[in-house]
Amino acid sequence: MKQTILFADLQNKILRKPENIKSANDSIKLTYGFDYDQHFRRMLVQVIGLKHVEKIEARADPAKFQTLKATLTTLKPSRNGVAHTYLKGVTMILDAPSVTRGRFVAVYEGLNEIERILRSLAL
Repeated sequence: MKQTILFADLQNKILRKPENIKSANDSIKLTYGFDYDQHFRRMLVQVIGLKHVEKIEARADPAKFQTLKATLTTLKPSRNGVAHTYLKGVTMILDAPSVTRGRFVAVYEGLNEIERILRSLAL
């Protein structure tokens, strides 16, 4: 949710042409995974450009940024295991709520760090 709000704010601030707004929206809708480089970073590059993504990555608090990337990497197999289970009668393995909450906090803090830098870039 935070990710979608962040990109909607960026689109409204940066993009003017309806076709570009549609392209950015399509990119967001087609993003389904948790990998930073493959999913989140791609959306950022499409909306604000590679130059600004490099600035964000350079200015981000290294601990928060690396924690965000590591947490997204950790979430990917869990997400894929649930999303790609087609067999009936297979027991789904879910993380404990405390684990999920801890990961949520890490991702949320990382997204807040990116948002803080985006707002300071004067795009």
